[in-house]
Amino acid sequence: SLMGQGSTFFVSLPVMGGVELSVPRADLRGCLLLVCDDDSDIRTVVQAMLERRGYRVITVGSGQAALAQLASVKPAAILLDLLMPGMDGRETMVAIRNLAGAEDIPIIILSVLSRTEGLDVQGHKEWVQKPIHEPTLLKALDRTLGRRANIKVLVVEDDSDLATLLLEMFQRNGNETAHCRTGQDAVKMLQEVTPDLLVLDIMLPEGDGFSVVSWLRQHQHLCKLPLVVYTGRDLDHAEQEQLKLGPTEILTKGRITPQQFEQHVLDFLARVVPSKPEDNTYAEPTHPHH
Repeated sequence: SLMGQGSTFFVSLPVMGGVELSVPRADLRGCLLLVCDDDSDIRTVVQAMLERRGYRVITVGSGQAALAQLASVKPAAILLDLLMPGMDGRETMVAIRNLAGAEDIPIIILSVLSRTEGLDVQGHKEWVQKPIHEPTLLKALDRTLGRRANIKVLVVEDDSDLATLLLEMFQRNGNETAHCRTGQDAVKMLQEVTPDLLVLDIMLPEGDGFSVVSWLRQHQHLCKLPLVVYTGRDLDHAEQEQLKLGPTEILTKGRITPQQFEQHVLDFLARVVPSKPEDNTYAEPTHPHH
């Protein structure tokens, strides 16, 4: 350590199993969900999964039956199969979006098709492929029903206008945010707090993005940090390799609209950052002891 500055110690503790299956927070327990699938076995299995977690569930076997239910109830979300006889999932979604009072209900697709096979399907919030993996289904519900409030995002950007836009974007989507303007400030903050996502510009005063990533790589609890590099520079392959931490995305300013950036980063978060229950399982490192 440096004379007069002391040392900081970090301890990483493993999370016990079962975190993915945590029950909904109090204000989501008892939420009503509508499951629409022509396979009665699938309906039974999904209903059992969800009711074990405290949700209330209505199941129907067709798109027409789903529409009939929506005439009298408004579920918190709809879990919808795509490949159904008669009115299929696509037609059912269109009908739901045209149904007064139901147009804003989030829809989760449950399908044997993969997300890439269903690229033409529009209007859904999440996609869960069959055979259904219970933790995957519960995570999709967590994200759909807004249980990502504990996600912490650190934005390192020296352009104050752009930083404000990014911070507002993450806050609008229920994330906690922090901001640093320089590479030095980022390193100082990362000694105190471990974010769930780092959004990093490359061209920074007092230490560029490369130096920040180099510092992160030297610390066991930070070297796998999810990272979105948002830069105005075109980076060659060697530079991109220098910037890789854990899951890493590199986006170029000027080649992507703010709306595209928002959707891209939210999708990235959904893939790489697990949903967290309301009782905070996230623990920041202790403050330095000198």
